[in-house]
Amino acid sequence: MSYLYQRRRWIGALREPCIAEHGLVASKHRLIGETGVDVLRRGGNAVDAAVAAAFVDCVVEPAMNGIGGEGVMAIHMANGENAIIDYVGRPSKNCTPDMYELLDEMEPGWMGWRRVKDDANVIGHRAVTVPGTVAGLAKALELYGTME
Repeated sequence: MSYLYQRRRWIGALREPCIAEHGLVASKHRLIGETGVDVLRRGGNAVDAAVAAAFVDCVVEPAMNGIGGEGVMAIHMANGENAIIDYVGRPSKNCTPDMYELLDEMEPGWMGWRRVKDDANVIGHRAVTVPGTVAGLAKALELYGTME
């Protein structure tokens, strides 16, 4: 067995596809894909399928995705409408811009932002945000979903 074959097997390239007519759901796990395909078969649109698949992903692969996370959904509807649902975590209402001491260093910090003293914006209690996943996925359904 070659290294290339072993590597492909490790990352899941040899998994069986989940196939449906007139629809497609791409996922890392069969249960996620099957959930999305089932929603399409029952008359849901792509947003309905994506949201259902995303919630199953939270259960199947909680270390990768979860209700305590955040994200962005890019939507292209059949009528040509495009939309972005931004559900990146938000700071708490008690946060203020002056709670982080900015450093004068020219080198950017984590994620390309200006550096902050003691990396307080990425480490510790001042780095915590309010998760946006549940609210964002619910907003996507409210605005673009078709199922009840």
